[in-house]
Amino acid sequence: GADDIPGPVTWEPRPENSIFLKWPEPENPNGLILMYEIKYGSQVEDQRECVSRQEYRKYGGAKLNRLNPGNYTARIQATSLSGNGSWTEPVFFYVQAK
Repeated sequence: GADDIPGPVTWEPRPENSIFLKWPEPENPNGLILMYEIKYGSQVEDQRECVSRQEYRKYGGAKLNRLNPGNYTARIQATSLSGNGSWTEPVFFYVQAK
């Protein structure tokens, strides 16, 4: 499968109920990385967002928009031509009510 994402996922609050997630790319990936999948949610990680590698390289991460206020967890995995890597450890973040 794809290589695992090395190291921690971090986050920054953004305006308008959104946050920005950042993570390091696998160093020498086993096969070309095609995209990253983010699994996130407030009670259970039931929402998914796919980020292409081009988008990742442009922004260095991914923005999650239109989040309801509350506490969330998110995990990320890399997908390459040789399959999926492992999910990262969960990162915890929160969205403040206006």
